[in-house]
Amino acid sequence: MKQDVTLGSGIHRAILDWSNDLPGWQRDALRRIIENGTLCDADIEELTTACRASNGLAEENGPELRPLVAHIFRAEPIPPPR
Repeated sequence: MKQDVTLGSGIHRAILDWSNDLPGWQRDALRRIIENGTLCDADIEELTTACRASNGLAEENGPELRPLVAHIFRAEPIPPPR
């Protein structure tokens, strides 16, 4: 069962605070890494499109971005990628 952690002033709070000034696509990348432990090829493609779109370098709109938020941090460690 996934448990939320209290951020308080620990490392999770520091990461969340630090990420607030990052571009949206980087905040989404950080969320994906924290949720999944790694980025898959599809993540990298979507983040590349989002980065290009946010800088006016893509003809298509980027994916909907979901930034890192406090409730994403879990009490249990993320297993290593397989």
